[in-house]
Amino acid sequence: MVSRKVLTVAVPMMLLAGCIAQINKHGDQVDADRLEMIRPGVQNRDDVAKLLGSPSSTSAFGDEAWYYVSDVVETYSIFDSDVTERQVVTVRFDDRGVVKEVGEFGLDRGHEVELVTRETPSFGEELTIMDQLMGNLGRFNKDALQQPSRRQQPF
Repeated sequence: MVSRKVLTVAVPMMLLAGCIAQINKHGDQVDADRLEMIRPGVQNRDDVAKLLGSPSSTSAFGDEAWYYVSDVVETYSIFDSDVTERQVVTVRFDDRGVVKEVGEFGLDRGHEVELVTRETPSFGEELTIMDQLMGNLGRFNKDALQQPSRRQQPF
């Protein structure tokens, strides 16, 4: 039997452990030393890939850019999390693939994006579950039913 002293110490410790935030790191944070090694006008894509690794994202259009993104997120409960630190490193290249510009940004440059909850209306028929079930009666492949199954075929 567990003693009362153990319970009086263990139970509050377990309850307090549930209140401590869990810290998660996403992405690879680029050290200042590695970032200083990239010299615009001198290095190319291969050199940057050797120093920083493959980028988190690349530009979809316009002048070519590589993005290295990392976050530190504190999670308190399932639905309560907070981004406490963010680093975004951008490396822009010219037409020849040589580094044109290097930039670093943090949470201060971030913006909240409001999600739109509207739905696009579809002008079709809205079927209930009974309509769907009854509508499928008689819709099957009759030829497949007449062919013998693999078990019935002679060897």
